[in-house]
Amino acid sequence: MMINSDKPFPEKNKMPIQRAFMRTFLGIRRKLDFTSAPLSMLQEEMLFNLVHASTAKCVEFNIETNRERKKTESTFILMSNLRGICEDLIWLTYLSKMNKTSANELITLLIGRNYAKAIAVQRNFFEVNNPVQPVLGNNVSRRDAEDSVREFQNKLREFWRSMNCSRSGGPTVREMAEEVGLTSTYAYLYFAASNFVHFNPTPLLATGWGDDRVDDPVFTYSTRCLRGYYQMFSSFYAAILFIGYEASFGQNYFNDVLDVEIGQLMELIRHVHRWPELVTFEEMNVEPPLFFLTHAIGTLAYEEDNDLPFGEIIREVRNLNT
Repeated sequence: MMINSDKPFPEKNKMPIQRAFMRTFLGIRRKLDFTSAPLSMLQEEMLFNLVHASTAKCVEFNIETNRERKKTESTFILMSNLRGICEDLIWLTYLSKMNKTSANELITLLIGRNYAKAIAVQRNFFEVNNPVQPVLGNNVSRRDAEDSVREFQNKLREFWRSMNCSRSGGPTVREMAEEVGLTSTYAYLYFAASNFVHFNPTPLLATGWGDDRVDDPVFTYSTRCLRGYYQMFSSFYAAILFIGYEASFGQNYFNDVLDVEIGQLMELIRHVHRWPELVTFEEMNVEPPLFFLTHAIGTLAYEEDNDLPFGEIIREVRNLNT
């Protein structure tokens, strides 16, 4: 809980960068074609369709996260959705490294398993909550619904065995990220976004802000207290994730070249004085440094010494096409 009067990532400091991100992603949305393969080819072009669907989601997320808002309560929703985009990039890049037949088979099995499980759960829910409402699956017995789930689970286990995978349920997201070279992306972004998906007392308490001018302050809880943080975190890292999408899929799946737009995004990222952190100075009631000054010093240091570590996450997303 915080008692500082200044919010992290105040709106007056972040909006010019976010407007520039918005303009770039509006241009990307105009250039890219997100249509599917023809209906007759859907089955054999499963990965093509998923890449287009996920890229559209990523672009639209970037547009939404950079939108200027009159109502600010909604920005916390962005953080949890960032996880889905991160996981999509990891999964789809992993699938793209498979041969087309295997990728299509795995996608088909995952779809079948997910539908079977959803119908079983839906059937059980409506059976005890609203049995008069017709839903898909309410004419199937509980046993048949559960058998269908087990059938797909068994097929998935057989698939992974055929791929010489040691895990019967397939690799974890972490293992897929490591295999395709997205280690930093997983370790930081996936962890950060997961904080807002699962129960976690830390981000809940961080929404409490008080007045440091009183001796024994109380804290008022509201997601509005961190609206600038939520929006800047999502804006900055979603732009990096899109660079990964372009590197991984641009050559084989995009209908147009985005060299200019990727250059614009890279230039904007270089001008961001403060990369959004997981634990901020503000939430720990520590006076933050002058980030514009540390950014300038860092820029000079990197120019003089190319061996200084910098931007590993950017290097790994840009190298996805190698």
